Amino acid sequence: MKTSRSKICLTVAEPNIGKAIETIVENRKWIDIAEIRADFFREDEIGDIGKLPSLSPVPLMFTLRREQDGGKWNDEEAARHQILLNAAGTGFSYLDLESDVEFSDVESECGRSKTRIIRSFHDFNGVPANLSRLLKTLGRTAGEIPKAAVMPSSTRDLVNIVS
Repeated sequence: MKTSRSKICLTVAEPNIGKAIETIVENRKWIDIAEIRADFFREDEIGDIGKLPSLSPVPLMFTLRREQDGGKWNDEEAARHQILLNAAGTGFSYLDLESDVEFSDVESECGRSKTRIIRSFHDFNGVPANLSRLLKTLGRTAGEIPKAAVMPSSTRDLVNIVS
């Protein structure tokens, strides 16, 4: 009988590419994948994100999170859109897009480059009562992976998350 084990993802929130790769390499024996939080990068590092996949010993998820979703990105959405589009075709295994974002060209590029989209939802005030239903409807295509970041404050919230 084949058993599957959970995958461990390390979230990397470093100021530059060199430090991000160093952190991944230091933790390699414990992780299967790394999430690159590009919203933590210095502005002069963003243009070089395409180098990351070839430097990493594990598959990478690219995330450029807006402030409203718990990130540090506070620049124009048009600039974020272009960065996400550039990242989609550079070898990242996954690209995280918020549930309210509709960047059809980014999604198309992900499809061409075999980068899977993670469609994320954020609620920093609690756990929605309809979380299970919400997760089932987050993906726009069959290959998208749903993700929710929520703030449980009770045992009831925890039960809602796992049910």
